[in-house]
Amino acid sequence: GDAAASPRAQLSGPELVRAYMELSKAKLNALVVITSGVGYIMGSGGVPLNLTHLFLSTAGTAACAGAAGALNQIYEVENDALMKRTRKRPLPAGLIPRSHALAFAAVAAATGTTTLALACNPLAAALGALNIVLYAGIYTPLKQRSHWNTWIGAIVGAVPPVIGWVCATGAIDPGALVLGGALFAWQMPHFMALAWMYRQDYEAAGYRMLSMTKPQNVPLVALRHSLYLAPVGLLAAHFNMTQSPWFEIESTVLSAYIVYLAVKFYRNKTNANARRLFLGSLAYLPLLMGFLVIHRKSDAGADLETEALSSPLPSTQRVESGSAAHDAGARAPPCLFTRARDALADAPFPLLPMPVPSSERRSSQSKE
Repeated sequence: GDAAASPRAQLSGPELVRAYMELSKAKLNALVVITSGVGYIMGSGGVPLNLTHLFLSTAGTAACAGAAGALNQIYEVENDALMKRTRKRPLPAGLIPRSHALAFAAVAAATGTTTLALACNPLAAALGALNIVLYAGIYTPLKQRSHWNTWIGAIVGAVPPVIGWVCATGAIDPGALVLGGALFAWQMPHFMALAWMYRQDYEAAGYRMLSMTKPQNVPLVALRHSLYLAPVGLLAAHFNMTQSPWFEIESTVLSAYIVYLAVKFYRNKTNANARRLFLGSLAYLPLLMGFLVIHRKSDAGADLETEALSSPLPSTQRVESGSAAHDAGARAPPCLFTRARDALADAPFPLLPMPVPSSERRSSQSKE
């Protein structure tokens, strides 16, 4: 287990930092930071952003993800040594002993959950701890037993934006579920394409992926979950997360492109088409997150009292101001979905004029 202690002593400072960053899956954590940050920004609604609070919420979420990544590698060190894609990771390469990796994971987990509890709220901390358990305690061992591991892993990836939203609002609102649902759906074509490209590598390491157990279902699962991305724009508009109809258009175009790539993979199951879907999914997520932030509700709540924002620690006023901003955001220009819904709901028939109450008619006649 700790035979790698002597190679570790030969590492320079920067090399040791890089080794621990890889142990925490820092590249994957960049995605966690982005989605958690977007969750916080969207949850803030019209309230001006508190950058200190945003930093603490994303840092706490990233620390939890780093702990989960380290525990995952501790459990899978023998399997990682069998895969070309993972054999150079710090543990199989002998750069870090397991005991040090375990200590790192414990410190990261304690730091992440404590930060979320103190800087945000207990619900955010509970979600961070839950994600560590899901990833390290359920997803990781399930990879060697059942292809359902991918669905559990997708739940893990869907939680960070929900944590960000909860840090901003103190509650799991419909908007948080829209973000989490979008992340869950996005991960399936992303990982199905990856599992298809590396199916021989996964088989050599003893992992049970759908590309091994039921390879004919892989393109279908990727296509089905690509279609689930289609209503993201309408749902974001319906729940007042955005203020511009442009987001509905942009998100529809993005999801249409992912569906197009998934259809190509479904019709022709080749590594080339799987790679195109994988790369397309890599482009999809940052674009979707960017468009969400661009079209988020304006600072409609800027005139609200913001004394609670001066401190990074949460308070009842912080949650109340967030809720007030959400209410204020309802006065933003209506989106396409809202305008169509209101027109159908208010008129007795879409082509007939709106009925005028008799009291208003009498008032109008008296003025004349």
